Amino acid sequence: MTRAVRLFSRWLFDNLPVERIEITIEPGNAASRKVAERAGYTFEGVLRSHTVIKGKRRDMAMHSLLRDELH
Repeated sequence: MTRAVRLFSRWLFDNLPVERIEITIEPGNAASRKVAERAGYTFEGVLRSHTVIKGKRRDMAMHSLLRDELH
C-alpha cells in the first residue's frame, strides 16, 4: 500500500498543477496513518470535527506532502 500511495503521489505531482497533497485519516486508524508516514507524508495535527462519516462529525488526522518532499 505504501508503494501505491507513493506512485499515486508522484502521478499527481507530475500531472496536476498542485504543490501540496493532503491525506486525512481517522486518528484511531493506526495502519493507514503508518502508510501515509512511510510514503513520506508529514503528520500535521488533528482537525477537530472535520469530516462527516455516516451522519456523525469526526476528527481527522491531517498528513501532507509537498512537491519537493517526494523522493
